[in-house]
Amino acid sequence: MSGALAFKAPGGAEVLAFGECMVEFRADAQPAAPDTFIRTFGGDTFNTLAGLARLGHSCGYISKLGADAFGDYLRAQWARCRVDATLVGGSEAPTGVYFISVGGNGEREFTYYRHGSAASRFTSSDLPLPEIARASLFYTSGITQAISGSCRDAVRLAMRCARDHGVVTAFDTNYRSRLVSPQAACEALADLRGLIDVAFPSGPEEAETLFGTSEPGEVCARFIEMGARVVAYKVGSAGCWVATAASPSPVHVPAVPKAAVDTSGAGDVFNAGFLHGLLSNFDVAEAGEFGNRLAGLKIMRPGTASALPNDTELRQLMRVARVD
Repeated sequence: MSGALAFKAPGGAEVLAFGECMVEFRADAQPAAPDTFIRTFGGDTFNTLAGLARLGHSCGYISKLGADAFGDYLRAQWARCRVDATLVGGSEAPTGVYFISVGGNGEREFTYYRHGSAASRFTSSDLPLPEIARASLFYTSGITQAISGSCRDAVRLAMRCARDHGVVTAFDTNYRSRLVSPQAACEALADLRGLIDVAFPSGPEEAETLFGTSEPGEVCARFIEMGARVVAYKVGSAGCWVATAASPSPVHVPAVPKAAVDTSGAGDVFNAGFLHGLLSNFDVAEAGEFGNRLAGLKIMRPGTASALPNDTELRQLMRVARVD
């Protein structure tokens, strides 16, 4: 299935992502029960960026962190992930934190402390527009739009800058009812009409909420009508459906069955695998298969960005991937 995008040579970081990464405290029990939490970190756009960095891409993050111990911790962890934090600003507001409990089937329960966080104070004037214009790929999400009105404005400006300078744009709808209403999420998505090259909707629940349908052909058509050139519609353990503007009838790419330990961040890691495929000139269906396999490795261990596949797993995964 053809549909590869043309990526320009980067003048700085190959991939830039904009969003919020938070400190994570996790426990394998309900929140009221545990006495001990493990500190780690995660955030939807950062999880994808860290996955791309693990796959060998030059990656930089755009965000804000508090001038606190949690902010210092995240900067240190990002460096270990080989993600450049040069474009991350400081703030007097606190760094965001969340708690997560994981049940026996890998499903999660979250408690967030992110209202008024440093990242939510990001404004359009904080955007490093020259650096965005020099990237090959720019990535952000509906969560980034939802954390504040100023972030919603910044997402629109960043995507416009990227498109105006020939940078491929990618966007995950990533709807969260605790952050935004369905109507507001749809209005924010409409801000990006004509600005999304690669779209990552999810289903069935999210698609039903936002679009009133989870049917793959209809969901993919929504984004192609908005101007997307590639759509990867994620449907959890069922894998994904992929479509392009040139071949709009979606093709199903099944997932590889895995026993789930923790599904948090699986969709973000899928995005990393899929975008790596596009950057590596994979066929779109092959990119979907690579994303499915990468996400399948992630759900076998707890954590989000900290649970990315190790070098041995990646080498094995690369051996089964075909590059055109």
